[in-house]
Amino acid sequence: MTFQPQITQRAHQRPPRSIEELSEGDRLRRHCYLQQIRLEKPLADEAELTFKPKINPDPDAQPRLNLKHPDLYLAQVRAK
Repeated sequence: MTFQPQITQRAHQRPPRSIEELSEGDRLRRHCYLQQIRLEKPLADEAELTFKPKINPDPDAQPRLNLKHPDLYLAQVRAK
């Protein structure tokens, strides 16, 4: 006994597709699949990132550029 596939009535009524149509359909389907993976991959990678830095402000830290006296900073730069 040989294998005989069961074809639905709806599939039987559809027109057959050519080799070009099958090939182009496969190419488009693969392109869409790869595009979807390219869009989802960075999101999945970012979901794995759990590090959140804890920033403790240093009350003794002084900025290099004092906005009240910018000329002093420029003088330091020239001196170096």
